[in-house]
Formats: sequence, structure tokens, C-alpha cells
Amino acid sequence: MKISAVVIAHNEEGWIECCLKSLLQQSLKPFEIILVLHNCSDKTKELAQRFPIKIIECFEGGGPIISRARGIEKASGNIICCTDGDCWFDKRWIENISKPLLNNENISIVGGYTKIQNSFFWRFSCWWQFVWNRKILNNKNSRFAWGSNFSFRKIDYLEVGGLRSFLKIHKDLKINYWAEDLYLSLALQKVGKIFFATNANVYTYLPKEKASPSSQIQITKKQREDNKKLFSFFKI
Repeated sequence: MKISAVVIAHNEEGWIECCLKSLLQQSLKPFEIILVLHNCSDKTKELAQRFPIKIIECFEGGGPIISRARGIEKASGNIICCTDGDCWFDKRWIENISKPLLNNENISIVGGYTKIQNSFFWRFSCWWQFVWNRKILNNKNSRFAWGSNFSFRKIDYLEVGGLRSFLKIHKDLKINYWAEDLYLSLALQKVGKIFFATNANVYTYLPKEKASPSSQIQITKKQREDNKKLFSFFKI
């Protein structure tokens, strides 16, 4: 069973080296690491070229929907582990995010535990989201993975039509944010179950402009609108 790690990045020169070093030091080495550079105008590519990875440059529109789709399409692994270029990982992340798929054929997507490091508030908020809401309460409205931390089988991805078909849906439903992680989470639950691996830890920082309470009130409001639209689209 081959495992591909797919990373998407837009102008992540401040984080990409940390991200790639962390992936290359995993206890379970991925067969390949694919980095998709989406409309980068900084030194992300120059820095990434120092590492033994595959680099794809993407200049299409469609944001993370298309960049993540490009990486998945190029991946040759049976299992795809997805993350973002501003993240770093526990040493056993690949092992822990892929293990449920290897052990249980009824699981179609695994969501890990992303830990935003800006402050105690954000660390507690992530615990609330991933451990309390998803793992303990099994909240139906929280049964989706974050784009920074999830895995699935490529065969299941192809069965549900991938991400490119989401572009039209995204436009028709007037989704506020890209929401490709939410869409793919719900689509993959049509062919199997979602499992939350709280031992699959990914770390990141929110940009200052998104981390403030006032910004989060507006962001959360729009995210809830998107969630409602997509849950309704999938009749959940």
C-alpha cells in the first residue's frame, strides 16, 4: 500500500521549509510528497526545490479546490494524506492519519486533530472542535475534516467524482469560502464512514487578520452558511 502526501501552498515562504522537513522526518515515510504551488509569487518554490519532493505549479483559478485536485490527480499512492503548506506535524502523523484506512475498509475518510497555536483560546477551541464535538459527542454537524489534516483512498475519491465537479456546485450554491474540505468530507461519506483520529496531530498558526475575535465572528457566520448549504446539498 503506497501513501502519497499532498501539500497545497499559496505564498508560504515563511513556513514551507518547516512543513517539508516535518514530512520527511515521519516515522512512516510517504511514498511521495507532492507540493502544489497555487499562484505563488514569493520564494516558496525556490525554498521547496531544496527538498526531494515533486512540485506542481498551478496557475488556474479555483483556489484550493483546483490546487488540491491537481495534487490528488498526480498522486500515485493508494492512500492520499492532505495538508497545507503552513503546517507542521507530529512524527507519527502519516502513520496515525492513514492507519484507520489500512485497518478498516468501511472507513472512507479520516480527519485528524489540527491544533492552532496562536493562543490558549485557539488551542482550547481546537480541542472543543476535534475532541469534544467530533470524537466524544459525535456531533452530526461537525462530521467533516479540515483541509489541513485528512486522508482517504484514491479509489474512493474517484468514485465520488473528485473535486473538479465541485467548482460548478460551488458557484451554483454561492458558497462563501472554498470549502473543498467540507465538500469532499461529505462526498466520501456517501461511500463509507468518517473516522476522527485525535492522535494524528497537525500544528499551524492563523494569520493575525483572521485570528482576532471580530474577524472570527464574521468568518464563522459565513462558514455556518456554507455548512448549511452543503449539508442540505448532500441531504444530511
